[in-house]
Amino acid sequence: MLDICNTVVTGTIFIIIILKAQSYNFISESKSFYINIYKKNLKDTMTSKTFIVTGASRGIGRSVSLSLVTNFENNVLAIARSKDDLINLKQHVEVDLNLKDKLEIVVGDVTEEKVIDEAINKCLNKWKGIDGVVANAG
Repeated sequence: MLDICNTVVTGTIFIIIILKAQSYNFISESKSFYINIYKKNLKDTMTSKTFIVTGASRGIGRSVSLSLVTNFENNVLAIARSKDDLINLKQHVEVDLNLKDKLEIVVGDVTEEKVIDEAINKCLNKWKGIDGVVANAG
């Protein structure tokens, strides 16, 4: 049922929605049991990966970036046009959450090839690969 959240595309996990299962209060213990099993399996699958998140400076993109870094211990390359918001996100991750080297930023419009090239090169140089992309811009 919840497997629709991940679609495997040539060995890459592509996240479609944000899972906030831990924030829900379930009336039935059986529902809670199943969601805990799912969260464990998802965490096993999604831990220590590298993701590019577009539109990462605010809203859903920021939430996805923070969730990937904090809940799944992933590396995130955050892309957005808003430099100040991206710097704020990076400072929040490094200073407030004390997670150094888990988030990098690229400022720019994802419709520009040079921005995508910069993002890919940063991921490859820093983390040696890319496991998924969250296409949230626009």
